[in-house]
Amino acid sequence: MDGHVGHTFGDGQYFPTQQHRAVFFSPLETDVSMDQCHLAPEFELQPNIPAEYIRCTVGMLPKSANVAAKTGLPIAATITPYPKGAADSVPVIERGIIRCKVCRTYINPYAEVLPGGTRWKCNICGALNDTPEQCAEINTDTHEELRSFVYDFIAPSEYMCRPPQPQTHLFLVDVSQYAMKSGLFGETVETLKSIAREMPDRDGRARFGVVLFDSRVYCVDFAGGLRISIVSDVDGETLLPTAHSVVCNLRINRDEIVSGLGKIQASFQSSTQTESCLGYALKTAVQMLSGSGGKVVCVTSTGANVGAGAATQDRGSLLHSSIGFYKELAMDGLRSHICVDFFVLKTGTVDVRTIGETAHILGGKIFFYQTNSRTMAGQLEKYRQELFESCLEECGLEAVLRVRCSSELVIQNFYGSLFMRTMDLINIPAINHRHSYTVVFKHEKEFKGRKGHIQAAFLFTSSSGERMIRVMNIALGVTDNARAVVEAADDRAVVGAVGCVAADMLGVSGLSEAREYVTKEACRVVEASKSLFGTSKTALQMPSSLGRLLLGIDSLLSISFLDPGMAEDERAHQMFLFPTLSTAEMCRMLFPRLWSFSALLQGDTSCQALRRSTLKTDGVYIMDDLFDIYVFVGENCSEALQESFFSRDQKGAAVGECPRPERFSQLLAQVREETYGVQRVCRAEGVFFKKLVATDHFNWLRGFSKRISK
Repeated sequence: MDGHVGHTFGDGQYFPTQQHRAVFFSPLETDVSMDQCHLAPEFELQPNIPAEYIRCTVGMLPKSANVAAKTGLPIAATITPYPKGAADSVPVIERGIIRCKVCRTYINPYAEVLPGGTRWKCNICGALNDTPEQCAEINTDTHEELRSFVYDFIAPSEYMCRPPQPQTHLFLVDVSQYAMKSGLFGETVETLKSIAREMPDRDGRARFGVVLFDSRVYCVDFAGGLRISIVSDVDGETLLPTAHSVVCNLRINRDEIVSGLGKIQASFQSSTQTESCLGYALKTAVQMLSGSGGKVVCVTSTGANVGAGAATQDRGSLLHSSIGFYKELAMDGLRSHICVDFFVLKTGTVDVRTIGETAHILGGKIFFYQTNSRTMAGQLEKYRQELFESCLEECGLEAVLRVRCSSELVIQNFYGSLFMRTMDLINIPAINHRHSYTVVFKHEKEFKGRKGHIQAAFLFTSSSGERMIRVMNIALGVTDNARAVVEAADDRAVVGAVGCVAADMLGVSGLSEAREYVTKEACRVVEASKSLFGTSKTALQMPSSLGRLLLGIDSLLSISFLDPGMAEDERAHQMFLFPTLSTAEMCRMLFPRLWSFSALLQGDTSCQALRRSTLKTDGVYIMDDLFDIYVFVGENCSEALQESFFSRDQKGAAVGECPRPERFSQLLAQVREETYGVQRVCRAEGVFFKKLVATDHFNWLRGFSKRISK
């Protein structure tokens, strides 16, 4: 094997080579060892874009489709325009924008500036371009875009087809009996008060509105002294109040909004209505914002059961009976640059798969809270924080994303919360700063040069009303050596790309087809490695670059949206969520992090191995799986230690979620700083142990190994 360092699999067993530590069974650490993209040898001394902006499945591009087929790897890139925790040092360029006259690529560090600085060669299409008249010459000293791989332009007026869209939030709030009994309505009103007080209004144009719904729709007019218009005909085309009367200027009416919300809370607190016209309420919101665009924030505890978009059949046919209505509604919203976010605190019957289609097309996000009597308090707190933070965070409006690449590659598909207008252009009514977008490429022809290039450009309206363009660039080396491509692969990015395709396939073809696709992709990669790196009589060798690949596939199939035992609404939530995550977040979802509390007390913040054997009966362990933070307290821990984490009932049994997270507050603050959502701190339950089993027993891997050996 020419001294190749790698991993060996045989009948489900692992045999580490002497030159490399056992990555496959090592502690699954946070994503700190891959903070830079893999570089081809000719670029080893040159910087490249940080991986939190663009992360590719391959560190070197296959020269041709034949070479790519030999690797078994997808060619994909996950693009995150505003990564969490990234250094806020992106330069803003206010002078003229320089672009290629042929392919419209923005000038970047990989473009070749000819001597004299009056002409430059496009790195995407190879066209020669003259320097714009306003520039005497271009060079790295005067042009930041020749030095930075990520940069922002302030776009001139020709990049606008209408005046910049104002920051507009229209809240749809469930006032049914389910929302009252669960406490959802009370928490929502109090949070909306805080949002109205603290929402920034940089240009004085921010707008705020509230529409309530149960079996009817209640349009609230704060500017008119708190008048409520009631719409009872939720099946027809009733004339609605004008958007001007419902969505009011925030700066002028801030006090009226806060006081009016308090009066609304008192008026609806005793509601006994169990029906919901959620579909018609959404249609109302889209119609109200059709002239201006904006964001609809829908808070609900149950799905539509009356009016437009209602499910009139049993749950078995619910997916197909209503989904057409929500897709059509999304297309109406797309034309008006309207984004929709859902906050679903499930207490009644909800079909997340059906209503989520609207958010998926319109660039929105679904926040889902599975509740019962014991977890309700923790989920309400999580909901309150996430609603507040999501409404106050920066958001780019009426956005488009265009991805350009070397002519040897073509875009095969996009994945994420978006709408694909053409094969290289997508519409996103709002760039949610939580979201990533994955694009898959394929070969159009054989590479002639030694480099391949990708440029992603987001055009959007900022919260201050400026039209902005964020440009990101990456270059990868090209090789005809399939083995070199595999050795430079990013196993976690590969798992993420496979998961994005599987999520899309789940929504179109169903669970069995999606699971079969993931298995086939794993087989393809392993078969390619078998061909490239050879085997012994008893084992298959894989390079260290693919050390977590099979483990990631196992996690996809056993603890994610492809788990056959997962509840349907939770599966739909994760199906929509997964393609919007960055690679680092996908890893935290599939490879949870586990810490020992005793080690933390001693200053050791390293992660523990995700195995049952790691847990000691006299120890305390903390797990972060992106959604929740679980606390496991061993049964042999001292009573004082157990009481320091959990309160106790009259019989002495531990109860509650985990009211004392201050015991590990420093770690908790660090984890939440790395997370876009708000994680609930809770007791270790069945799902906690399932995540350990999935990465410890490897039953699937044993069967998979036997399948490969046939």
